[in-house]
Amino acid sequence: MKLSKEQRLAIFKRAGYEPTPEQVGTMLWRKRYEIHFSDLEDKLNKIKLLAGGEQASKSTSSAMEVVSRALEGQLYWLCGVDYSIPRKEFEYIWEAVKKIPLLKPESVVYHQDVHSECALELITGQRIITKSFKDIEKAMTKESPDGILICEAAQVEWGDIERCLSRLGASGGWLLLSGTFEGSVGWYAEKFKEWQAPNKAQARSFSIPSWENFYVYPGGREDPKIKYLEENLLEETFMERLGAVPCPISRLVVPEFRTEIHVGEYNFDPDLDVELAIDPGRAGAYAVEVVQWRGDTVYIIDEVYKRGLITNDIIEICQLELWWKNVRRGAIDVAAKAQITSGEQPDSQIWLGKARLGLRMNRIEEEPGIDRLRTFMKPHPVTKKPQLFINYICRGIISELGGGKSPVDGGGAWLRDKNTLKPIPRNNHALKAMIYLLIDRFGYVTVTKKNKMKVFYY
Repeated sequence: MKLSKEQRLAIFKRAGYEPTPEQVGTMLWRKRYEIHFSDLEDKLNKIKLLAGGEQASKSTSSAMEVVSRALEGQLYWLCGVDYSIPRKEFEYIWEAVKKIPLLKPESVVYHQDVHSECALELITGQRIITKSFKDIEKAMTKESPDGILICEAAQVEWGDIERCLSRLGASGGWLLLSGTFEGSVGWYAEKFKEWQAPNKAQARSFSIPSWENFYVYPGGREDPKIKYLEENLLEETFMERLGAVPCPISRLVVPEFRTEIHVGEYNFDPDLDVELAIDPGRAGAYAVEVVQWRGDTVYIIDEVYKRGLITNDIIEICQLELWWKNVRRGAIDVAAKAQITSGEQPDSQIWLGKARLGLRMNRIEEEPGIDRLRTFMKPHPVTKKPQLFINYICRGIISELGGGKSPVDGGGAWLRDKNTLKPIPRNNHALKAMIYLLIDRFGYVTVTKKNKMKVFYY
């Protein structure tokens, strides 16, 4: 049974964890308030990811999350890549439960050897134990904890996170991931971006910048120590290490993408027509982006993003979807009208014959095509909103934009070559498909002597 907000606040107060405006500033408490109580406001919030800047006191916040929820179950784990990592959080919890008081003193197991397990028990019977992923066979017992805190989570392999999720299955327990970014790539940064929007994992991500620790930086964002670092560190380094934000990868082909802006819950509207944007990627992924228009704003409501399947297979998948009955038109790579192997029908002919869907094809210049896509990602000068939104279930195109893990092995963000700055012809299938569709409908951004602008009206 979950404790109420009032009960958790009472625990914080007795533990001495009750920030006030005079102590740490109202912004910090509002943010931590949201983190600690998001599972009460959203019953489906089972996973929390807390990214903290350096010295943002994320360890304190993580430990207090465990303390405030300890009475809701019986067993809690504090995990790290080795036993030394979660010791700081264990010590914070130890001090807090002594103050409340909830500690059963004779239960504390605390070795001077940092490579040993620590444990304590509350007078109400709950146990809190540290675990090491290096000692995985011993650490992952057959018990099913009610909650797991993973400390310095960015250092942990994703496979270990999945192991924890499996262990939580029987109890229906919660998972808290706490750490700093180890660069703008890797699963931790990907999940932070992905969980900023609605998602199937029932997860939410939060960020606490370093300057919101008013004990260390009394001036907050304008503290002289913060301003000094801002002036002397690269912008990306400053925002990652102190701002607790994974910066856009500088080599992204579409740097305007922001998960929190472009991704949301945008489902199929049965009253609107559907268009398909298709790239029959053979080596990477076969991408079909499912689009509905509201005026000149495009909503990608679904996608089929598969590796190792042929056009016939893809069409059969599409025909099973609820939106298929609304499909009226689409665009595909111009190469789809050519035979791939002798005796095989061109992809465009297969779509026409099997799906009864005639697809439009235009030869696209790469950089002007990218420019057209980027205009839809940027805020409109009048509405201040972008003209392209993506349903959170479309993991293929989101991953190509640098917003999370790809649904196919070897997939990821579409990047430029670090030497030539030319787009690398990999991980771009869904984005190329959207370029085909946008160019077909709106033409290029500018008219040049080499190509005249094409505009299609329906």
